[in-house]
Amino acid sequence: MRGEYREIARPDRLVLTWRRDSDAQETIITVVFRADGGGTVLSLRQDGFGDAGMCARHEQGWGGDGGSFEKLAALLAQEAGLRGIELIGAPQSSFVRTVRIACEEKDARDQLSVQLPRALPGGC
Repeated sequence: MRGEYREIARPDRLVLTWRRDSDAQETIITVVFRADGGGTVLSLRQDGFGDAGMCARHEQGWGGDGGSFEKLAALLAQEAGLRGIELIGAPQSSFVRTVRIACEEKDARDQLSVQLPRALPGGC
Protein backbone atom coordinates (compact mmCIF):
# COMPACT_ATOMS: atom_id res chain seq x y z
CA MET A 1 0.00 0.00 0.00
CA ARG A 2 1.08 3.52 -0.60
CA GLY A 3 -0.20 7.03 -0.39
CA GLU A 4 0.64 10.54 0.63
CA TYR A 5 -0.90 13.16 2.83
CA ARG A 6 -2.79 15.90 1.03
CA GLU A 7 -3.93 17.76 4.14
CA ILE A 8 -3.06 17.62 7.84
CA ALA A 9 -5.27 19.97 9.85
CA ARG A 10 -4.46 19.08 13.46
CA PRO A 11 -6.37 17.97 15.43
CA ASP A 12 -9.47 17.82 13.25
CA ARG A 13 -8.81 16.39 9.80
CA LEU A 14 -6.52 14.22 7.66
CA VAL A 15 -6.77 13.75 3.89
CA LEU A 16 -4.57 11.18 2.18
CA THR A 17 -4.31 9.14 -0.98
CA TRP A 18 -4.55 5.34 -0.75
CA ARG A 19 -3.50 2.76 -3.28
CA ARG A 20 -2.80 -0.90 -2.94
CA ASP A 21 0.01 -2.18 -5.11
CA SER A 22 -2.47 -4.54 -6.78
CA ASP A 23 -4.93 -1.71 -7.64
CA ALA A 24 -4.37 0.76 -10.44
CA GLN A 25 -6.99 3.08 -8.93
CA GLU A 26 -5.93 5.58 -6.28
CA THR A 27 -8.59 6.65 -3.77
CA ILE A 28 -8.81 9.62 -1.42
CA ILE A 29 -9.44 9.05 2.29
CA THR A 30 -10.73 11.84 4.51
CA VAL A 31 -10.64 11.28 8.26
CA VAL A 32 -12.41 13.75 10.54
CA PHE A 33 -12.04 13.76 14.33
CA ARG A 34 -14.82 15.41 16.35
CA ALA A 35 -14.90 15.87 20.13
CA ASP A 36 -17.89 14.16 21.72
CA GLY A 37 -18.16 14.48 25.49
CA GLY A 38 -15.09 12.80 26.96
CA GLY A 39 -14.22 11.03 23.71
CA THR A 40 -13.70 11.48 20.00
CA VAL A 41 -15.83 10.47 17.03
CA LEU A 42 -13.79 9.35 14.01
CA SER A 43 -15.46 9.65 10.60
CA LEU A 44 -13.81 8.12 7.53
CA ARG A 45 -14.82 8.65 3.93
CA GLN A 46 -13.07 7.00 0.97
CA ASP A 47 -13.79 8.35 -2.54
CA GLY A 48 -12.63 7.65 -6.08
CA PHE A 49 -13.43 3.98 -6.59
CA GLY A 50 -13.23 2.70 -10.15
CA ASP A 51 -16.24 0.41 -9.78
CA ALA A 52 -18.82 -0.87 -7.30
CA GLY A 53 -16.85 -4.08 -6.68
CA MET A 54 -13.76 -2.19 -5.60
CA CYS A 55 -15.91 -0.05 -3.30
CA ALA A 56 -17.51 -3.14 -1.72
CA ARG A 57 -14.12 -4.79 -1.09
CA HIS A 58 -12.80 -1.68 0.67
CA GLU A 59 -16.01 -1.35 2.68
CA GLN A 60 -15.57 -4.94 3.87
CA GLY A 61 -11.94 -4.27 4.78
CA TRP A 62 -12.85 -1.25 6.88
CA GLY A 63 -16.09 -2.42 8.45
CA GLY A 64 -16.52 -6.16 7.94
CA ASP A 65 -15.82 -8.94 10.43
CA GLY A 66 -12.19 -8.63 11.47
CA GLY A 67 -11.91 -5.34 9.59
CA SER A 68 -9.93 -2.27 10.54
CA PHE A 69 -12.69 -0.63 12.59
CA GLU A 70 -13.28 -3.82 14.58
CA LYS A 71 -9.55 -4.01 15.33
CA LEU A 72 -9.51 -0.35 16.37
CA ALA A 73 -12.53 -0.87 18.65
CA ALA A 74 -10.80 -3.82 20.34
CA LEU A 75 -7.67 -1.77 20.89
CA LEU A 76 -9.61 1.15 22.35
CA ALA A 77 -11.58 -1.19 24.62
CA GLN A 78 -8.27 -2.18 26.22
CA GLU A 79 -7.09 1.43 26.55
CA ALA A 80 -7.34 1.52 30.35
CA GLY A 81 -4.74 -1.25 30.64
CA LEU A 82 -2.70 -0.12 27.65
CA ARG A 83 1.03 -0.24 28.26
CA GLY A 84 2.10 0.17 24.67
CA ILE A 85 1.12 -0.20 21.05
CA GLU A 86 3.15 -2.40 18.75
CA LEU A 87 2.36 -1.34 15.22
CA ILE A 88 3.59 -3.61 12.45
CA GLY A 89 4.11 -1.85 9.14
CA ALA A 90 6.51 0.10 7.01
CA PRO A 91 7.42 3.32 8.88
CA GLN A 92 6.83 5.42 5.75
CA SER A 93 3.36 3.98 5.07
CA SER A 94 0.38 6.30 5.34
CA PHE A 95 -1.23 3.95 7.89
CA VAL A 96 1.76 4.02 10.26
CA ARG A 97 2.09 7.79 9.87
CA THR A 98 -1.64 8.24 10.63
CA VAL A 99 -1.33 6.17 13.83
CA ARG A 100 1.74 8.20 14.84
CA ILE A 101 -0.18 11.46 14.38
CA ALA A 102 -3.09 10.08 16.44
CA CYS A 103 -0.72 9.02 19.24
CA GLU A 104 0.96 12.43 19.24
CA GLU A 105 -2.42 14.17 19.48
CA LYS A 106 -3.29 12.02 22.52
CA ASP A 107 0.16 12.50 24.12
CA ALA A 108 0.81 8.77 23.73
CA ARG A 109 3.76 8.90 21.34
CA ASP A 110 6.02 7.18 23.87
CA GLN A 111 3.63 4.18 23.94
CA LEU A 112 4.05 3.48 20.20
CA SER A 113 6.58 1.00 18.85
CA VAL A 114 6.78 0.51 15.06
CA GLN A 115 8.05 -2.86 13.83
CA LEU A 116 8.77 -3.82 10.24
CA PRO A 117 6.51 -6.52 8.79
CA ARG A 118 7.89 -10.03 8.99
CA ALA A 119 7.09 -13.05 6.89
CA LEU A 120 4.97 -15.75 8.49
CA PRO A 121 6.19 -19.35 8.38
CA GLY A 122 4.79 -21.12 5.36
CA GLY A 123 4.04 -17.98 3.33
CA CYS A 124 1.74 -15.03 3.77
